[in-house]
Amino acid sequence: MKEQLMPCSSVAVMDTLLAVTGGAIWGGCIGPRNASKQGLTGTARAFFLAKSVGKHGFICGATVGAYSATRCGIQRYRGKNDLHPSQRARLGASVKLPYFILRRVMNALIAGAVAGAAVAAGAGSRSWIQVAGAAALFSAISTASDYSKMKVLKRVLNRLLEAVLKIEMKRVQLLP
Repeated sequence: MKEQLMPCSSVAVMDTLLAVTGGAIWGGCIGPRNASKQGLTGTARAFFLAKSVGKHGFICGATVGAYSATRCGIQRYRGKNDLHPSQRARLGASVKLPYFILRRVMNALIAGAVAGAAVAAGAGSRSWIQVAGAAALFSAISTASDYSKMKVLKRVLNRLLEAVLKIEMKRVQLLP
């Protein structure tokens, strides 16, 4: 039975809304400090704070939206077209976890590069060096983030497996 997956547009919208909220909060926190540095008071300060909230929310939302949509699309494409089931069976069970980790990290690597390049190009950068630098930076950050999540997940699963094995060993020893 094929599992039901959430559409990429829904994933992108949900992640974008979360990032817009975070960016708006960041803009609301850093705006008063920047307004004080500029010596703004009254309505000028209020407009500056509103602009800061909107700007930071938009930048964070656009960045995360581009990354999330790209990553979801790549995951869907690579999940269907990576290896044929007969090739997976030939590789054996011992290769499943590293292959899964590699595929997940590869999706983040590619999506980070695409999102970084899109954000740099959208920001008006005309220099290909800056676009390539942003792509490399986003790619490295997203890959490190995904890899660290996988390491934590692997540790949690190993501990869970150890606990289950201990319980099973005690149960087997109790039986005659």
